[in-house]
Amino acid sequence: MTSIAHTTLTVLGGSSPATPVLITALRRAQAAGRLGTIELRLYGRNRTRLQRICDYAEVAPGTAKLPSLSLAACEDVAGALRGATHILCMVRPGGMSGRADDELLARRANAVADEGLGVGGLRCYLRGRELIESLAQACARHAPRAYLLQMSSPLGLNVALSRRAHGDRVVGVCELPRTTAQRLGVLVEAAAGLRWSSHSHAGLNHQSWLYAFRDARGHDITAQVLAALPADSGLGVTTAKIRELGAIPVHYLRMYFHPRRARAEQKGTRLRGRVLADWAGRVEQALCAAGGPDSPRVDQLLGERRMDWFDEGVVPVLEALQQSQPGAFPLNVPAAAAMPGAAADAIVEIDCSVSNSGVRPKPVPPLPAGPAALTRALLGFERAALGLPRSATAPMLADVLATHPLAPRGKLGELARALAAVRAEPACA
Repeated sequence: MTSIAHTTLTVLGGSSPATPVLITALRRAQAAGRLGTIELRLYGRNRTRLQRICDYAEVAPGTAKLPSLSLAACEDVAGALRGATHILCMVRPGGMSGRADDELLARRANAVADEGLGVGGLRCYLRGRELIESLAQACARHAPRAYLLQMSSPLGLNVALSRRAHGDRVVGVCELPRTTAQRLGVLVEAAAGLRWSSHSHAGLNHQSWLYAFRDARGHDITAQVLAALPADSGLGVTTAKIRELGAIPVHYLRMYFHPRRARAEQKGTRLRGRVLADWAGRVEQALCAAGGPDSPRVDQLLGERRMDWFDEGVVPVLEALQQSQPGAFPLNVPAAAAMPGAAADAIVEIDCSVSNSGVRPKPVPPLPAGPAALTRALLGFERAALGLPRSATAPMLADVLATHPLAPRGKLGELARALAAVRAEPACA
């Protein structure tokens, strides 16, 4: 049996209101015997909230019999990183107000609004790239042997930036492939009593596909899985379109195949960034209440938002990185061999083998034609975005936007001028 190692985990963006949910997920893994002792270092720009998150976590019930989990609110990034075995980056450059501005730019151009995709995703990338790069450089200086689990949006671009500085111990983590597979499994079993033994996963983050379903004998049963989908699958893309494509999309892909419907759903609703900014403000008020955190109120607010990216994404990968027996997870890594024509360092979301020996992309069959064509187009966009200089001009930005399927062709110049004026978040000290 593999011994469970001590973990020193540094969280960049540790003052996030979601951090208490991460701590709970880590403690669940300890309770199940999958993680041992943990030194958790939280680094963030909101120092008061950092300390209050530590105060809130220290009084959580039911932890007395678990392995030790020590908490520290760190005031400088070097001290937070030095000696870390693992790093989790979940910074949000510009905060929720920045996210709202990303969405607003897209909406004003009558484009689908999202923090990590299309127009909004490019604005998010331009605002945050200097900060993301500087954090990865700090990781390389102070914790060169640590694994860096990247979660900051837009994920593929930020994994690419981070790998330039920190190297091949950077992987992008997202729970969506696993939760989509779980939901799909419930759907097809309820509809047809059908279960599959394995499937493949490939694409880009939030723009990826489940396909090549096989039974226990290795026979391809993709056609049966697709046939079992109900008319209203809730997957975001119509069942007819899914069957035509020959693969199951994650729900963000509805923006590409049903953009008019996606825009209509967003029209008249509050920007998601503003909704979350209000929620985060309420969490902060509860954490920073006079006399200490208002724990019942914090618990209530955290329960209002589904945050399964820790239980289904980060913590299982953290566990697997400490085990000799490999686990399998879709991660965001360079895997050009799986995508014909992709650049060698192109970041794709693909099945990987994960253990204490490292992270290795697994061979996957080719995507069906439609998903493969969209993936190639999106890889081209990311390649163009990564090539933008720091002082990109409006014409340069227009050229990059023109490569993205969600960018409105009649508004490229207007959008490019707005993007050229984006103020970058400063690098970390």
